[in-house]
Amino acid sequence: MIALTINVTEAEYIEAQRRQQRTSRSKVIRQRIQLTLLCAISIQGVYELARETSAGFEFLCALLTPGYLLLGIALACFRNSALHTSYKKAAVTLNGAEAKIDDTGYHWNTPGQTNGVVYWPAFNSWTETPKTITLVRGGLMYIMQRSAFTEESYAELRNLCIAKLGPET
Repeated sequence: MIALTINVTEAEYIEAQRRQQRTSRSKVIRQRIQLTLLCAISIQGVYELARETSAGFEFLCALLTPGYLLLGIALACFRNSALHTSYKKAAVTLNGAEAKIDDTGYHWNTPGQTNGVVYWPAFNSWTETPKTITLVRGGLMYIMQRSAFTEESYAELRNLCIAKLGPET
């Protein structure tokens, strides 16, 4: 079991947010490139099929569908899409909270306020920066400062994250 007191500074919070931003943007760009290639291949396939069968109106309708999708993807690349702001997740820093991390999940207790637990299957991924380690759960980021860990507890947390969530994203 890993025990720590969370006191994330503003600089650490910003660092964790920026790391998540880079991850989210690269994922969005990768998805858009994949969709663009899929649409381009679809257009080529429809064109070849229509050319062989000498189709008329059906050819035009079949060609417009992937073409319309391709146009939508291209336009989304040039405007500020809602997908680009997906990194703006709520951060659960829980400053002053006593946290415990074990094989079951992330437990916290803020004296006089709240306590709770998030089990490992609820987390999507994890990331780390030189100053923070962050557990990501949907739209929430659980940010912890690395300075709160001993070398052994930090290594144990990384091993837990890798075992429960896979490699860092």
